Amino acid sequence: MATIKAQPDDRTLLVFDGQVLEMFGRTDTHRLHVWQRPRLTLTDGKRPRAKITCAIGPSHDFPYDAHRRAELEALAAALEDTDSEG
Repeated sequence: MATIKAQPDDRTLLVFDGQVLEMFGRTDTHRLHVWQRPRLTLTDGKRPRAKITCAIGPSHDFPYDAHRRAELEALAAALEDTDSEG
């Protein structure tokens, strides 16, 4: 799997290499492994929000710029694919 990068806003970067989802720029760096089953959900509205939740471990909720939604959707799809790959 190719590395997928998504930038929800000017101060946040999400990087997924197929095994680890890393989040940079929000107060600290976070590493979420596929065994934790991270998922990315997006909500629309006046203030769009992204939420990363894990079946095992932490969650992160933060705003995203609406014009960057497509790259976040690609990342969400890649995270979903990790379930089917086993």
